[in-house]
Amino acid sequence: MEEVLEVMIVKGRTQNINLVSDLQVPYNRIINGNLMGFRLVISNLLSKAIKYSYEGDTVTFKSFIDQGRLHLHITDTGVGMSRESQEKLFRKYQKINQEVAGQGIGLLNSNSL
Repeated sequence: MEEVLEVMIVKGRTQNINLVSDLQVPYNRIINGNLMGFRLVISNLLSKAIKYSYEGDTVTFKSFIDQGRLHLHITDTGVGMSRESQEKLFRKYQKINQEVAGQGIGLLNSNSL
């Protein structure tokens, strides 16, 4: 997780977005599952939070383990989206904001992992 976070901190800085983390999961904690896919999902979600935040905003990333389960919280104060847009989130090639560059498959890929 730390490697992805370091890359996203740099990405945030290029857009004047502050990325704050509170990782309560020990660095050497072993997470069972697809590690490459896990990193892709974290990267995708943080990238979206940064992309749709306003200059000077803060994106917060928290992680903790409760009852043997990993919990991740990514919070931003970006543009938000309507209920109608939320319903389209996981459709292939569906872009919510046509003004922002992207292919419209990132969240679809993350959801499938």
